[in-house]
Amino acid sequence: MTSLDFCSSATKVTLNQKPITTLQLGPIYKINQTFTAGASYFYVHGGGTTTNGVYQNNEIKTQRFLLSLLAYTDVGRFSVQYGRDIETVNGFTQSRLLALRYMISF
Repeated sequence: MTSLDFCSSATKVTLNQKPITTLQLGPIYKINQTFTAGASYFYVHGGGTTTNGVYQNNEIKTQRFLLSLLAYTDVGRFSVQYGRDIETVNGFTQSRLLALRYMISF
């Protein structure tokens, strides 16, 4: 648990935060020498805070998935990823994600 003290003009306030736990699972399938496909599941839970011992009801709970296709070529690595949140409680919601990436090693 993390604790932070901060002061306003007249009072001292203590903010405590519980740890956040993250779990990531996912299989990867190598189709051939060039293409690889994957699926990932993410679970994030925790981070609830108390202010002067009063629970703030702000614990994060998020589940999401991500599908990936990667291509390893002579000019670099290309990837396409699609995902979205399955469930979000007290956190940022990601309705859809589409990521196109290019990486070159040097």
